[in-house]
Amino acid sequence: MMEQEAGVKKFLLMGTLAILLSGCSVSPPSAPPQSAPTPAVSSGVRSSEQDQRLAFFCTSLDDSPNVQLSSLEEVWAASNYLRMESCVVTYVGPQPFRPTVEEAAAIEIANSGGTDASAGLEAYLTAVELCTRVSDETAPGGFADNRSEILRAAAHICPDGPQGKIIQAWADGTRVGDGRHIAGVSIEPGRYVLEKRRARAEGEECTWAVAGAEGLVSDQNSASSGLDEVTLDDGEIFTSDKCGIWGKID
Repeated sequence: MMEQEAGVKKFLLMGTLAILLSGCSVSPPSAPPQSAPTPAVSSGVRSSEQDQRLAFFCTSLDDSPNVQLSSLEEVWAASNYLRMESCVVTYVGPQPFRPTVEEAAAIEIANSGGTDASAGLEAYLTAVELCTRVSDETAPGGFADNRSEILRAAAHICPDGPQGKIIQAWADGTRVGDGRHIAGVSIEPGRYVLEKRRARAEGEECTWAVAGAEGLVSDQNSASSGLDEVTLDDGEIFTSDKCGIWGKID
């Protein structure tokens, strides 16, 4: 009988010990998984996406390889930037095209107040291409070939770019190329000098003239004078042929 009681006590003791040991090995319940924080909603495109919205395919004037870049900053920082011939800019962002705040502002300038995205994309890309130019030579597609609204849009896009101040001067009408200009309309009144002479073939000459609204010529250059300076009053008509780029000095 005493042996049976001792066995029962031993059994109970071992059971209690097993329960205590099992309690020590039980892991605490794991915390519920934390959900990722919801990103703040933004009305514009995030910078990481904005960097990939444009592609710049740039050709070179020398033997440098053609390059494809993704931003104006990359174009300007390219080791062969000063030897680039031109850059073609295309939109490679999400479709359909929805302009960012900055793009919409440039489109509105390029479209004289219009904000239609589909109609404005081509004008916007043209303005960005002007920001890639190395020089303001009056070559096809250059500053002289674009309307003032496109030039103003380009000046808005890249005011601190290598050609930012020159683009602004073209937009303001204080820098013009060959052609017919009316002071107070397409060119600001003031005193101008020929800042960049156009490369001319043998036998070609630079000719310019200033006339009043009635067509009466008040000033013109001649082969003997060699003067490349002109003063324009409001309303006067200035014509220039095979000369180059004129810049306002006063």
